[in-house]
Amino acid sequence: MLQVNNLSVHYGDKRIINDISFTLSSDEILMLVGPTGCGKTTILQCVAGLVPQSAGDVAFTNWRSTPQKHIPPEKRNLGMVFQDFALFPHLTVEQNVCFRVKDSTLADQWLELLGLNDKRHVKPGNLSGGQKQRVALARTLAHQPSVVLLDEPLSNLDAALKDSLRWDIRDALKRAKVPAIWVTHDQSEALSVGDRVGVLKDGILQQLDTPERCFSAPSNPFVARFLGEASFLRGQVQPDGINSALGVINKRPESVSDGEVQILVRPDDVLFVESGDKPNGTIDYSRYEGETRLFGITLHSGESIKLRANHEVVFKPGDNVQVAFNANESPAVFPAESSS
Repeated sequence: MLQVNNLSVHYGDKRIINDISFTLSSDEILMLVGPTGCGKTTILQCVAGLVPQSAGDVAFTNWRSTPQKHIPPEKRNLGMVFQDFALFPHLTVEQNVCFRVKDSTLADQWLELLGLNDKRHVKPGNLSGGQKQRVALARTLAHQPSVVLLDEPLSNLDAALKDSLRWDIRDALKRAKVPAIWVTHDQSEALSVGDRVGVLKDGILQQLDTPERCFSAPSNPFVARFLGEASFLRGQVQPDGINSALGVINKRPESVSDGEVQILVRPDDVLFVESGDKPNGTIDYSRYEGETRLFGITLHSGESIKLRANHEVVFKPGDNVQVAFNANESPAVFPAESSS
């Protein structure tokens, strides 16, 4: 089990990582996500031993690195997969994967499992981006690392390839039964692939939980905004629920006392009322997405929300509509003063 305890990293007087702790179990995939410059790659580099920590420790079964006792990268038995593939251009696929591998049968195994058998004698310059990333992963797994670290491995690939390759990588990691820390800026990638997701802002871990919890029960408005489309409505807590511009939510959160709150509204949390006999909003825009349409709506309260509906639902800008909360959803609620 990899353990990161109270990890902090400073570059001079600038704090990059602040007091971060987490554990990584035997075959878990942890996704680290956040805006550019939030410190997620620094965490990866610190775990790898490429960046020394200013405080805290990073430990595995047979080593423990501290500010006083730095364990060099070659002593940690970690594998890294980079966004630029980092392959030797003058070597074939097979030679890249077998480079400094003691047991070539492991290389053969991963070449086969990752669909690279017919590319064994091809050099990287003649491979697609997805094939190059499979080679990089095969090379890493052939060395039997204790932990795999992936630094935005799909960022250089087109959208269609990302969708399929993310699952190939996840399946390979699970098959190898090796834990992984995967850094990404892609929210959908983080939510779909990870066993847990860590959301970072300014070097501080805002939330670390399952993808479902991070999305449906975010710890603060920042997490809510970063992991999906988010609007917020004013709400007034009452004995029987929360009153809002979309009516009363029959849910009184235990953590929020009487008074004003913010209600998180995602596009799937609201729907059009078929009768529409009591309009409470006006369509601002309609965006066709293929299977769905995304509508921007200004409520009569002056607040704005988004609503996603089937592509067959058609409204034009300026149309008056009636919308309500989806009874199947229970939106998250935050204190009114919460803005982070």
